Amino acid sequence: MEGSGGGAQATVDSDMRLQSAGKMLIRGLGDATSGPTSLSSWNTGDIEFQSGDGKFTFIDTNENGNNTGGTNRIELDLINNNSNPGNGETISNIHMKAKNSAGSMVDYVRILTAIKDETSTSTAGRFQIDVRGTSSNGLFSVLQAYGDGNTEVRSLGDTGNVVLRTVSGRSVSFFAGTNLDLSTANNSTSIVIYNAAGTAVKTIYGTTG
Repeated sequence: MEGSGGGAQATVDSDMRLQSAGKMLIRGLGDATSGPTSLSSWNTGDIEFQSGDGKFTFIDTNENGNNTGGTNRIELDLINNNSNPGNGETISNIHMKAKNSAGSMVDYVRILTAIKDETSTSTAGRFQIDVRGTSSNGLFSVLQAYGDGNTEVRSLGDTGNVVLRTVSGRSVSFFAGTNLDLSTANNSTSIVIYNAAGTAVKTIYGTTG
């Protein structure tokens, strides 16, 4: 069967299996009228997968394989195929969306990856997680990791707290030679250390303790 755009269309009432001994490509062609001659020609179409229960499962069917060495690992490649990439260019966006009370579809969480430095001798990436605050504030970055710099954990919208919590009886450790820098804005705010009961046991004002 063919769809209105000339593509294949099939409706089944039971399980459907797509099987290939080699590589299988599923591509969106958009409004093109003839098949492309190169990967760069497939640039106008979207592919949408819909599931009644919202569940997709990827399974490595090699039950006898040893995944320790990674030879049978499951991989998901998100590829920006730009032949002339630039610094700051987005590689991928993964959006976690749902409707709000007004019925509007909004991003609640977004995972972003980008090119930090595209230089062949010093390539570096950027990884970012954004979380939606209030509807008026939109998405805020709560984690940013740079391949050539710092990793930042932020409070939501810079208005909340960043809580570092471990399982009871465990500790937060730092490798030898590293520093824990606790900075205050213009020495006008304080750093407060609380015990398990929530009682302040130590307060550091500005640069003095």
